[in-house]
Amino acid sequence: MTSDFSLRIATEADIPALHALIEASVRGLQAGDYTPKQIEGALGTVLGLDTQLIRDRTYFLAETQNQNAADRKVAGCGGWSKRKTLFGADRGPGREPDLLDPATDAAKVRAIFVHPDFARRGRLGKCGILPRHFCRGVPPSPLFLTEIRHFEWVAKRECRQSRHSK
Repeated sequence: MTSDFSLRIATEADIPALHALIEASVRGLQAGDYTPKQIEGALGTVLGLDTQLIRDRTYFLAETQNQNAADRKVAGCGGWSKRKTLFGADRGPGREPDLLDPATDAAKVRAIFVHPDFARRGRLGKCGILPRHFCRGVPPSPLFLTEIRHFEWVAKRECRQSRHSK
């Protein structure tokens, strides 16, 4: 954790703020990769909030640290899943609420979104504190941890490449 952000488990009270963050992230950071029609079609289905992660207490949010709670801003969110659903929001395709078997299945890193105001600083998303924080809650199973370690390896490689390409 850095001095700029605090991390905590997301709650149902955070759902409206998380929806707003995810929409801002997708519309602001993916506009160069997708058409507006593709973005609108993906929001709320493929890209969106899976509230099962909140109920499972495996979804986190990063918010700015301000003395006054009203001045705090949600800067990013993300989590991991112990369920068979691979991706997507509550209304997404292929929902599989069954639990994974830690002996045979790897946990899934899920739904990392960063608000455009806090993007590309190497502090929250793939290069930052959100993925590392997920490991604190992952059950001690080699397969569950393999998914997290693979994600971290890919993220570090991509972060190094993006720093060298500037």
